[in-house]
Amino acid sequence: TMRPMLRDELFQVARRELGARISDTDREPGYLLSHGVRVAAIAEDVYTHCASNGDPIYDDTMYAGALFHDIGKGYSDHHITGSHILPIILADFADRIDLKRAARIVAHHCLREVGLDIELAIAVVQDADMIDHFGAQGVWLGLQRAARNNVRQPNCLDTIEARRTEDRVARCRELINLEYARQLFDERARYEADYYRRLEVELGALGRLS
Repeated sequence: TMRPMLRDELFQVARRELGARISDTDREPGYLLSHGVRVAAIAEDVYTHCASNGDPIYDDTMYAGALFHDIGKGYSDHHITGSHILPIILADFADRIDLKRAARIVAHHCLREVGLDIELAIAVVQDADMIDHFGAQGVWLGLQRAARNNVRQPNCLDTIEARRTEDRVARCRELINLEYARQLFDERARYEADYYRRLEVELGALGRLS
């Protein structure tokens, strides 16, 4: 079951471990914390919509796996490293959550493959993680990356479009496991594309300056 007090305790550990970490020069300090919180929320939404009567409810173990899915980010094979880190930093919770199961979610969260038969909790976190890189968050990441790399505003779309090609978006969509998650992905992808179309119109008056 989900216990609000335990969830808050887990968040405090996440804030301690991830709140100031810089894992990528293109992302702000603490991004891993906010990303983990969002992924946990999306995962709960997706799981609630997709679970059948025979599936367990979205519990504290799944929440921990989602919240800390990127705890190994910044290290090689971050999913494997993270699966080893999680039981250490959450050792005090061993009597309240299934650390092995949470670590398994972390270990498999980025091992996506079309048609792969995986347990629902892992499929949900994989999808939630993918979804959180699109929509308003996709815009944030794209513009932040351009700014941090000193790309001038009129040229930012060249940088963003190189990473967000239609083929790449389609490939990401193909890797979504669950239909409801795919609907959320499509909504976000549409928003992001609409935003950049609008931005292109507004930047048009400036021309493509080098």
